[in-house]
Amino acid sequence: MKALVQKITNYPFVQYFIRFYQGADIDLSSIAVAYYFLVAAFPLLFLLSAALPFLQINVNDVLGFLQTTLPKEVFENISGIVESILTNPSSGWLGISIATALWTFSQSMIILQKAFNKAYGVEQHRDLIVGRLVGILIGLVLQVMLFLLISVGFFGETIINFIHRYIDIDLDFFQRMLSWTQPLIYLGFIFVIFLLYYILPNVRIKKIRYVLPGTLFVVIVLTATTNLVSLYLSQYMNKFENFQLVSYVVLLLVMVWFILIAQILIIGAILNASYQKLDEPTFTPRRGTIAGIIEKFQKFRRKRGNKVRGVQGLLVMDVDSTLVMEEAIDILGDLAGVGEQMAAITELAMQGDLDYEEALRERVALLKGLPETIFDTVVKQMTLTRGAKELIDELHARGYKIGLVSGGFHENIDPIAKELGIDYVKANRLEVRDGVLTGRTEGEVVTKATKVAMLQAWAAENKLELSETIAMGDGANDLPMIEAAGIGIAFNAKPIVRALAPYQINEYDLYQVITLLDEIKPAKANV
Repeated sequence: MKALVQKITNYPFVQYFIRFYQGADIDLSSIAVAYYFLVAAFPLLFLLSAALPFLQINVNDVLGFLQTTLPKEVFENISGIVESILTNPSSGWLGISIATALWTFSQSMIILQKAFNKAYGVEQHRDLIVGRLVGILIGLVLQVMLFLLISVGFFGETIINFIHRYIDIDLDFFQRMLSWTQPLIYLGFIFVIFLLYYILPNVRIKKIRYVLPGTLFVVIVLTATTNLVSLYLSQYMNKFENFQLVSYVVLLLVMVWFILIAQILIIGAILNASYQKLDEPTFTPRRGTIAGIIEKFQKFRRKRGNKVRGVQGLLVMDVDSTLVMEEAIDILGDLAGVGEQMAAITELAMQGDLDYEEALRERVALLKGLPETIFDTVVKQMTLTRGAKELIDELHARGYKIGLVSGGFHENIDPIAKELGIDYVKANRLEVRDGVLTGRTEGEVVTKATKVAMLQAWAAENKLELSETIAMGDGANDLPMIEAAGIGIAFNAKPIVRALAPYQINEYDLYQVITLLDEIKPAKANV
């Protein structure tokens, strides 16, 4: 049994789930979410009371129903209030109720957003305005769908039977109506949960399948638990003759219910995060700010209206630790069981303390015997640096060409370049014999001289001066290329590179290149 448990916990998905579950602080998060769910319920009551007079409900029917249902002393105390609510419409009170309901909905969703972000291990949240707007939209849709699902989908028959005890209604008609509407409500509920997981976390979710585990989990568990509660109420509702007892039971169920819903939703987010983590080692936050949205809108307008004629510039950049967060050869070293040796050699080369060509030969030799299919695993473990796609799309929209020149390998760079629409790629190739790496490279090794040569060649091909080019990297072998370009950028670089590069970006956001470019170009034009 112990061996079975150990085997299960060794699965990557299970390990990710345990890690995210521990970091989600689910008990505290669920109580906070449940609290705001409960707070959001009160404005609904105010909204209902403000809207009822406009529905022209027969007051005598309602009072008659309450008189037969409530204890005499309770009815005498509330009958005047109920009559006033049903007969005195107030559009001002209705407006205040709607505004309050929207605010509390959005607040509950903001808390849920933060709980989901915790589940993904993401600390960066949306800003106040974007978070509030998303919260209002999702909160409103979710509250309506949950109300319909719970009241009609699960408790519809219980509610109808309870009302039928005091009011003569066509029971068969309402039961037929329930049978027609329930499938649509279920589908709507599934869609809302899917939408919740797709939009609410401040994480880029590139594939729909990443949110399916949590969606299915919530739908199955919530459906099962709600049916159990519905069955309990159906069995015991007739035994509750005392209205106060009914009120206490309902209030208790609502409080426990909200905490349970919050925990189920957070566990669903953890399932989604664990599943996505199998493909993406690092999650990329969305640009959840007003500034980011404006940037996207401006970029869209440029694409639609400003078609650039001719090539306007060239960006050439390194790949490992620049375009992507990892060093591919270190990943290969880990998979080969020589990770520490590989990382030590890489660090010496990047600092400039070891000849790069010699360092490459030593590291490649350690890979001898690995199957060539290993690169499928390497690509899955590589993560684009934040802002990579946005940078490339923006520069393409401005008429730039993009080139990658790397001391890494075509085998793992080419799939990434194809996905991003990169124009040029220059990298090393590993020698393969009978499907196995030989521990040697094929052709010329990419050196610092090669990087400068490719910058010059691609610029010449597009009839550009070097002053119209941008070069960017993080290692000592990128320095000659950085110094040769019109705009040379050290990107989160080693100290020697930062000391000599004309410009620096010291945060992991490639879109900062656009900010830097927009600052430099006007300044140069004024010189």
